[in-house]
Amino acid sequence: MSTFLKTAALSIALATLTGSALASNDPAPKDGAYRGKGSWKSADQQEGSYTVQADVTGDTIASSYSYNGQTQSFVVKLDRKPNGFLVVRDVEGKKIGTGYCIFIQCHYEVPSSHLEETLTFWEGHLYRLGSKGKGANRVMWIEDLKAE
Repeated sequence: MSTFLKTAALSIALATLTGSALASNDPAPKDGAYRGKGSWKSADQQEGSYTVQADVTGDTIASSYSYNGQTQSFVVKLDRKPNGFLVVRDVEGKKIGTGYCIFIQCHYEVPSSHLEETLTFWEGHLYRLGSKGKGANRVMWIEDLKAE
């Protein structure tokens, strides 16, 4: 089964857990080093794959993406607020977005980048799916990272 289908099936299964998820005292994220692969598709019908690593420490997620001999890094801090809500901050601590965490999932948006992403911590994996951009420049991705 493809990573995309596994993650879609997981999302459907998680939708049935909503009642217990809201009662959870241990929401995502889970500390650790995660490594894996991702794939992307663009609105103009391009697609590709890449390797990705994410180091989760507390509420900070430092990610590195490698593709076509290039590496790009991104750091985000999920500043938790009451009832599972959060403020997304950049490396300097500046507010760049908002989101929420429930049970094993977090979702956040960064409006200035037209970025949204959902993180799922499940059975030693970090699954991520999201999109960035708008119109013909829109890209979506899905990732499966395994805890080391």
